[in-house]
Amino acid sequence: MGTSNIVAVVALILSIGATVLSVSDARQNRTVTTYNSTTDLTLQIDRIFIEYPHWRPHFYDDRPVPENMTDPDRCQVLAIAEFCLDILECIWDRKTEYSKQDLPSWRAWILDIFNLSPVLRSYFTEHSSWYPTLMSLHREERSAWWSDDDSPAPAPPQPRAG
Repeated sequence: MGTSNIVAVVALILSIGATVLSVSDARQNRTVTTYNSTTDLTLQIDRIFIEYPHWRPHFYDDRPVPENMTDPDRCQVLAIAEFCLDILECIWDRKTEYSKQDLPSWRAWILDIFNLSPVLRSYFTEHSSWYPTLMSLHREERSAWWSDDDSPAPAPPQPRAG
């Protein structure tokens, strides 16, 4: 084997090695970016309920929205519901980036929020076509509020198995 062939083989091996390292670094960077943005999104939900604590029970304590709510309050609650659903959709859309240890926790958190929030279930029922990733999740999980006719419908929350 001539010197030029040896140089070519070494260059090829180095090129393949650099490509493998580059792909690995890109995956690592994408994962770090996903975790950072997911954390930022969940903190945005937390900030909403720090700023508007009186609405938190409608999202975490299974408290229904009163029928006699004023229009401005109703608009605010629905805006928070849409905001939360947008964030949940975004978080679950990135599910392939989560580790095997973290994925079940994200899944449980999203399903628990639905099970604890009549307003989220109701808003999702009215606008489910906006949230295809969440639709897929609920089809997989058949969560407590999912009806038998294959469409989302409000239902009382049920304890989740283990």
